[in-house]
Amino acid sequence: MRMAFFEFLSRLDMQKKHLTVTVVSGPEAGEKAVLSEDTCVYCSKDGLLASHLPQLRSLEGIGLTTINGQEVFYEQLQGRPKLVICGGGHVGLALTRLCAFLKYEVTVIEDRPHFAEEAKKAGAEHVICDDFAHALRAFQSDRGTCFVVMTRGHRYDMDCLRQVLSKPRSYVGLMASKSRTDMISQTLRSEGFSEDAVKGICMPVGLAIGSETPEEIAVSVAAQIIQTLSAGKRRSQLPREILKMVSGGAAGSPFVLATIIRRTGSGPRNAGTKMLISADGQTAGTIGGGCSEAEVLRIACQMLSDGECCRRHVINLRPADISEEDGMACGGQIEIFLEVVV
Repeated sequence: MRMAFFEFLSRLDMQKKHLTVTVVSGPEAGEKAVLSEDTCVYCSKDGLLASHLPQLRSLEGIGLTTINGQEVFYEQLQGRPKLVICGGGHVGLALTRLCAFLKYEVTVIEDRPHFAEEAKKAGAEHVICDDFAHALRAFQSDRGTCFVVMTRGHRYDMDCLRQVLSKPRSYVGLMASKSRTDMISQTLRSEGFSEDAVKGICMPVGLAIGSETPEEIAVSVAAQIIQTLSAGKRRSQLPREILKMVSGGAAGSPFVLATIIRRTGSGPRNAGTKMLISADGQTAGTIGGGCSEAEVLRIACQMLSDGECCRRHVINLRPADISEEDGMACGGQIEIFLEVVV
């Protein structure tokens, strides 16, 4: 399964729509399928999922459904958030550092070589040193791409906006004063951009938290991007550290993949969150930490010892007999599906 399923996932074109499906109850528990653009491109076996493809094609987001009496967990996948920062000034560099820490795929476009070099040092994965309009015309975005425009001047801002508004995107923000945003809106409308496109620009960029320093402004912008992305239909990410741990393991060495498939009440992480546990107790990813994670680690080691292939487990995050000091004070409940990956 390791080489077949996880290597398969790592090679998917994340600009396309993908859905992974796992049977989590009944005799077919552990069976998996992957649909790309509604076409089944992977099935672990010719079983329940392969015989119910029309029903799978209707699924979106993250959740549980029942097929032929067996519960199935499905999750729509997305790649890492992509952020394009137009401008490598003080705020742009602060935003680069912060979003690199958040594990975004950060691209900085800057036409001044010195500032482009500083963006590399700040942690940008991709730096394009070129004229803004020319660089953006060639840039391939998708519906998950976020753009933040914060160049050194009005003319460059407008060059960027004209290009960005013609591209697929999930967010666009402009760093500008309130008086300037009114003028920009009027100009864009006069150039034929739709009212929806103009109103979709977050300007002035960032949440109103009273930020002043470049670092504070970067926090407000990152928070607004997180807020925007979280407002859409829920999707899952397969953390890079999990893919790296699986691909780097010794051949035949088993792992247990733990996935939250249901959350009720308050809890630290949503459905779709994953953690990988190796036979020697090493982990990648997190399902929230604390006692709940320690409990999952214990069960995973037991499964590997007993040869158990999969299990569902419910964790009460605040049982009556456990105090807040024990680290399970969230309240609510999470249900986890654990499966051995070999």
